[in-house]
Amino acid sequence: MLILSLDGDTAAAAQRAAQTQVDLVPGRAQVSQVVGDDSEHATASFLKRLQAAADLLADHADVVRVDVKQNVDALQHVVTAMQETDGKSADWVRQHTELVGQTAESTTDADVRRVQDAATVSAPGAAGPAATPAQGASDGGQW
Repeated sequence: MLILSLDGDTAAAAQRAAQTQVDLVPGRAQVSQVVGDDSEHATASFLKRLQAAADLLADHADVVRVDVKQNVDALQHVVTAMQETDGKSADWVRQHTELVGQTAESTTDADVRRVQDAATVSAPGAAGPAATPAQGASDGGQW
């Protein structure tokens, strides 16, 4: 059995930390910006390759940013669902505890005896309690 426990405050702190880290990742415009002197063929060729790499990195940064945002949203959804379920479970337990308490308060000894007698009568061929070794010896029977 898997038991999952997640405190709302802990989840909120994890969400804030993840969002802070995402906010630190530079945006696409910053990542893909390449500055340099492209007046010569060698440097222009290098800057072109560097620009292509920067564009790929910017795309990847955007994917990471979106993934983390989705995970933060999913974590919030799970925490909310768990809190709602926990609240519903607590309400259910409270209601049924009250029901058991009310039943116990309104049940008398006569009610218990009547149910026990009905159970004994409804079980045809049911013998009384089994004899113990001491009972068998005391009434002359064999054990």
